[in-house]
Amino acid sequence: MDVGLDVRRLLDDGDRGAFNRDYERGFATLSLFELYRAWDVDLTVERWSAEDVIESWGLELSRAFGDTRLAFSSEYARYDYDLFQARERDHVRSWSVRLRRPVGRATLDLRYAFEEDDIDEYHTLRIGTTWRF
Repeated sequence: MDVGLDVRRLLDDGDRGAFNRDYERGFATLSLFELYRAWDVDLTVERWSAEDVIESWGLELSRAFGDTRLAFSSEYARYDYDLFQARERDHVRSWSVRLRRPVGRATLDLRYAFEEDDIDEYHTLRIGTTWRF
């Protein structure tokens, strides 16, 4: 089990802006390993308190097939900063599938995500690698 609390306070109310505000976020994640046929389950519950109070959940199912790990997940973020568009998004729900596989001293990582926020829907495909030396 993983439990945490994020608290953000502005020192000067004059610094408050669209991307800069006070909030509290409490969360708890319960991890169950090899729950059913070697599938791992992570269940997260959150409570965001900012201008309003929002309770949400996240879920990940993952399993190793030899050296390859496959994961399906859904998560929610009250605030999410999009580095590609250089803007903050509100109320973001994402659904994703991820495949990780070691190849020699590297790990290949492939992730597709479908995200919805207050404005639109987004599809993202990320391909990456991690090299260990």
